[in-house]
Amino acid sequence: AAIADVARPRLDEFNTRELNDTAWALSTAGVDALRLWPPDGERAAGEAPLALQIRYGKAMTSRDATADSILSLFEADGDRLSARNLATAAHRVGKLGSRKTLRRDARLAALADACAQRLDAFEAQGLANTAWAFARVGADAPELFAAIAVAARPRVDEFNPQELSRMAWAFTKAGAEAPELFEAIAASAQPRLDEFDAQNLANTAWAFAKGGIDAPPLMEAIAEAAQARVGEFNGLNRGMAALSFSIAGVDAPRFRQQDEGWTEGEAPRQQQVWWSKEMTSGDATPESVLSLFATDGDRFSARNLVTAAHRVVKLASPPKSLQSDDRVVALADACARRVDDFDVQGLSNSAWAFAKLGVESPELFDAIARAAEPRLGEFTARALANTAWSFATAGVAAPRLFAAVADAAVTRLDDDFNAQSLANTAWAFATAGVDAPHLLAALASAVEPRLGEFSAQELQNTAKAFVKARVDAPGLYAAIVDAVTARLGAFNEHGLASTALALATVGVDVAPFWPPDGDDAATTASEEAPRRQQVGWGVAIRTGDATPEGILALVAALGGRLSGRNLATAAHRIGKLGRPEELQRDPRVAALADACAARVDDLNTQELSMAAWAFATAGVD
Repeated sequence: AAIADVARPRLDEFNTRELNDTAWALSTAGVDALRLWPPDGERAAGEAPLALQIRYGKAMTSRDATADSILSLFEADGDRLSARNLATAAHRVGKLGSRKTLRRDARLAALADACAQRLDAFEAQGLANTAWAFARVGADAPELFAAIAVAARPRVDEFNPQELSRMAWAFTKAGAEAPELFEAIAASAQPRLDEFDAQNLANTAWAFAKGGIDAPPLMEAIAEAAQARVGEFNGLNRGMAALSFSIAGVDAPRFRQQDEGWTEGEAPRQQQVWWSKEMTSGDATPESVLSLFATDGDRFSARNLVTAAHRVVKLASPPKSLQSDDRVVALADACARRVDDFDVQGLSNSAWAFAKLGVESPELFDAIARAAEPRLGEFTARALANTAWSFATAGVAAPRLFAAVADAAVTRLDDDFNAQSLANTAWAFATAGVDAPHLLAALASAVEPRLGEFSAQELQNTAKAFVKARVDAPGLYAAIVDAVTARLGAFNEHGLASTALALATVGVDVAPFWPPDGDDAATTASEEAPRRQQVGWGVAIRTGDATPEGILALVAALGGRLSGRNLATAAHRIGKLGRPEELQRDPRVAALADACAARVDDLNTQELSMAAWAFATAGVD
């Protein structure tokens, strides 16, 4: 406020940028920026003076502006913005913002409402830019689009070619139905197509074709104009136009021209590029990708097929929710037929995608294994690791492929493999049960000095993999304990418990995973570990990864430090998970029974019942 009072009598000393920044800063801070300018001229009720409107416009179009700063300005002073300011705000937010961050921003919804109320004062350009902006960020604004359709329809002849094409594109992109507006756009555009550049032609064709708007005369006229100027189209616009003519059933031979490397039955390369752009755009969804495949998949290139599979996995949450979708199964079949055309990245990515989707497609995985094996020397370290991981995750036995991956990877572990690739490779070979001692020994040597690079999940997976593969590597296991202990805050309870169970199975002391905390020791029996450790050990015993072997190893490692409750829980879990004939022969079960007997006075009624049931079920004497 003081700054505003001092600045007003000295406005002549400010340059435009300084005045602009000051006005923006005051507005953002919630200070009345009108103090900087006296009222002037005619303006709508509530609007800021013209000078301030100009400054608002400058603030929103400056290099420093962001979608957030513009929305903050609107939030602070939106009721004083002119119609032009509102259109500028919408356009700049659309240009600077992203669909992901803005779709649910309440300020964007308020801006849409403010624009809808002032559309009668918008210029033609403002109408087109506002529609484009809200479509681009994926805003849910049906009332705004309905109002724009009403306001724009009688004014379409005021729109230049870019504004006409932008308006049509926006309504199709937003999924807003406006048949009367499209009819008016078609009537206005057709006689003026010679004024349209290649992008305007492609955008207009796409809007009418993709939106399902029946306008044969316009589409045929666009096709004629586009073919006469085909040399002006870049790859993206040409692909968009080719796709649009195909959807609309319009003959445009020059947009079907094949090029070098083209395969019989495929779409022209420009159209393949466009499909790829569609599938990798920020607007893509699993449904949009699968719908595109269902419509045009028979004309996809090999790369398009891999992109489709990869994007479906990236966009779906969780991926396995789509495993029974007929289109996913059809996509797997299509990939299996074209696998010989995949590059090495495509082989790895397609295996990864369908493993993540949980699709049972032995034909596809067999084809990938056959195609990949002789080309593994071309694979990156990450592609090697991902391929092994994918086959292990899918549960597909491919002994020749795994043997070839082991041979290809073993000499590259130190130089090419990062922490994730090392962890994934170890996990894959252990999970698949592949006998590859030379690789696992090399992995152990490569992993140990680099454990500081591993994430918590990678440490967990590595520990479980080497234990499962029965690798004798005491130095590695000790180093894993040190790495985990140094980063306990990065583990959740389940991850820590799962890692502890694995390491305890090979006789590693995992007590450091649950260090004493504060004065806990004073509240427990002298021979017991502190309460914080007891809670962690209880989670380990109850975790879904627990096995009788892991629990017995953990109990043996921790000895008398377990509480009576944890001893009873361990007995109960062993009784549920183990086979009586094996438990009866295991001396550790008898030792657990003795430990429970020594602590029986500490057990509550539920724990007494659990222990009695467990040892009776196991037939332990």
